[in-house]
Order: sequence, then structure tokens, then C-alpha cells
Amino acid sequence: MKTEKEIKIMLSKEQYDEINDYFEWDDEFVQTNYYYYSEDIEIETNEEVTFRVRVKNKKKILQIKIPEEKNKSLHIKKEYEKELNTVPQMFLGKSLNEIVGVDRFSDVFLIGDLTTNRKLKKQSDGIEICLDRNKYLGLEDYELEIEFKEEYPTGIVKILENKGITTAKETSGKYSRFNTARKSSCL
Repeated sequence: MKTEKEIKIMLSKEQYDEINDYFEWDDEFVQTNYYYYSEDIEIETNEEVTFRVRVKNKKKILQIKIPEEKNKSLHIKKEYEKELNTVPQMFLGKSLNEIVGVDRFSDVFLIGDLTTNRKLKKQSDGIEICLDRNKYLGLEDYELEIEFKEEYPTGIVKILENKGITTAKETSGKYSRFNTARKSSCL
């Protein structure tokens, strides 16, 4: 288990292009998140736990993300991982509970995928800047994620604010946006 701390900021296409041009990127790659869902879990936990298999560079990792804190664009989650050989159609609640060490999850079922074209910039102080173009359910959106381990990255936040990009807005993560779009397309 690890704790993930990140700032998530939704961008317009123009802001995406501006940030893309501002930084020199260290890496660029494509990753696909396969999302799993069960209404039972949403009702039981009253929180948005993310169950996904992330495929990147042919590696498949089950990730279970449990929210700890959310304040506007700041998201802090506990993250549990397990390497897999395949992307299954479902996970038994029992196996999810064993990974996390709880007894609260039911079976979850594959509901779809989201593909991200990600550009990555690693800072010397353990900060990673991720510029994402996401495609899912016929939609496309743009997002900036700033992942950090220690102190809140005020220097980068100031650079963004000088460009008119604020961290003061409530921002949903990829799974929330995917699930909202999925539910609205079912109506």
C-alpha cells in the first residue's frame, strides 16, 4: 500500500497546448485504464473507490484506490496494487478484500476503458507533472496532474496561477468522469 497525493486540474485545449509548450517533457506514453464497478460497493461504502487495471508498456496492474482526503483539486488516496497477466471481465470481492485487508467489497465487473496520452516531467524534488489527453466513451478531455510525495508543490502551483490556471476548483478524477459519462449515456 502507498499513499498517492496529487493535484488534478482540468484544462481547456488552449491551456493544454500552453502547458505542453511550456515544459520540456521527459517521457511520453499511452496507458489504458480498464474500470470496474458494482452498485453494491457505491451503496455500501458511500465513497468512490476506484477499481482499475492499468495497462502500460504491456504491464497489467490491478489498482484499488481508496479516498482519504479531497479538497478542491487536491486528492489523497490509499493505493493497493497487484500485477496481473490478463484484463479480466470481473474480480471477486473476496480477492479484492484480501488485497486491501478488509471485508467490505463485493464482486466488480468491467464497465469500459479510458485511454490516456501522457507526457511526464520529473522534478528533482520528487514531483511529477503529468499532462494528459484522455479519450473515453466518445469524449475527449485534458488534464494536468501534479503528483508529489512530501511538501505541497507551491512553486509549480504559482507558475500555473500566473498562466491563469487555478487549483481552487473542485476537480473529479478520471474514474469519476468516466463513470458519470457512462451513467448519463445509459439514461
